[in-house]
Amino acid sequence: LAVAGAWRAWRDRRSLAALLPGLLFFAGSGSLVWWHLRTFGGVLGWRRMEHLELDPLRALEILLGLHFDQAQGLFLQQPLLLPGLVGLGYMLRRRHPLTVPWLLLYGSLIVPNSLEVNSYGGGGPSGRFAWAAMWLWIVPLGVWLRDARAVVEPYVRPVVLLALAYQAVLAVRWGPTPTALFPYYSELVWERNSLLPVAVRYSFPSFYFWDFERYLSYLPNVVWVTGAVLLLVTGCLWTAPLRRQLGRAWVGLLVVAALVLPAEPTADSESLADRQRSAELLQSMHRSLRSIAPQRFEAEHMMPQDLRDETAVEDELASAGGARVSQPPHGSGFVVYGPWIDLDPGRYRAEVALRLEGRADPGTTALFSVFEAGTRTLVARTSIPVERLRRDRYATFTLPFHSADALDDVAFRVRTPANLELRVDYVDLRPALP
Repeated sequence: LAVAGAWRAWRDRRSLAALLPGLLFFAGSGSLVWWHLRTFGGVLGWRRMEHLELDPLRALEILLGLHFDQAQGLFLQQPLLLPGLVGLGYMLRRRHPLTVPWLLLYGSLIVPNSLEVNSYGGGGPSGRFAWAAMWLWIVPLGVWLRDARAVVEPYVRPVVLLALAYQAVLAVRWGPTPTALFPYYSELVWERNSLLPVAVRYSFPSFYFWDFERYLSYLPNVVWVTGAVLLLVTGCLWTAPLRRQLGRAWVGLLVVAALVLPAEPTADSESLADRQRSAELLQSMHRSLRSIAPQRFEAEHMMPQDLRDETAVEDELASAGGARVSQPPHGSGFVVYGPWIDLDPGRYRAEVALRLEGRADPGTTALFSVFEAGTRTLVARTSIPVERLRRDRYATFTLPFHSADALDDVAFRVRTPANLELRVDYVDLRPALP
């Protein structure tokens, strides 16, 4: 663009001062490229080609979404720019000298963002990948308004007032919940983030379809993109006799929109209440299965962490080939504890597998307990005398417990005195059926 501007200034025999902005633009871009090459070894800086997604359907969805999506779209965020499509069509038809530079500059700012591996920029504010380019629409809008002032001037003030009212409504809606400005990527229109309340979302485009195909047939997308094309055509035919014939096309589009909108994608065919009831039923089923299914916690994977390298050992007699030893003793006195799980009200049996390691004094005992960290309550405890332990195999010991209330952050703990050497294989949790 700098070279093109310099060439035109030279052709028109303008002064050196007219060349200065282009030279500054060229110097800025050139210095950035030089720094990228020197620092990162590539023109793209720390980015690489593998950071781009080159699937054409995906790129087209993101590109359209940056313009028309009900959260990410620049024309929905600032509808005053929408007549810029008429201006662009007008510039194309008139072969305005700014047309090609404008298209090159706009494309350089928004097309790379459509190829970014993180769709729409990931978790940043909605629409930010279009913000660098969106205000360029002022150029075609200004060119058209200047030449068509006599025709459009009566409509400018009402349109501006409507746009300001729209922005005010958005500000009132977003003020109490600023997090609504950030994306929630869901294909479900009622669940995804949007500028608009749920009641009207199904009449506006949604470009959050992650198979990168269904967006082509979603009716609100088709209607709005068709309207955008008609705006371009309107600009192209602005000074032609055929412009008056476009009224029929606009009336036809409005009739079609009234007949087909609002439209729900297949994924949204169930109501929000239906989906919530389905989720609650699924959660209830999971809780029921958990209440009857045993769980095993291997000691070598449990807490404490700081002595795991010394106390987690291989053991051929253990169920998974590994166990936890009590030496060297942990500062807390516990050989193992964890796994900090939540339990529903009910009756349970905790079973621990222990094996004696080395000599032990008669009368020595190990302690096996169930502890709720949420309320710091000792739910149940049992003593295991050394006489009941074996050296040649693991012995299991059962600790029954129950609770009328839900238990939070439950840990199963094995504690031994400093002079007792034993191994812990696992802890099993078995719900007791009624």
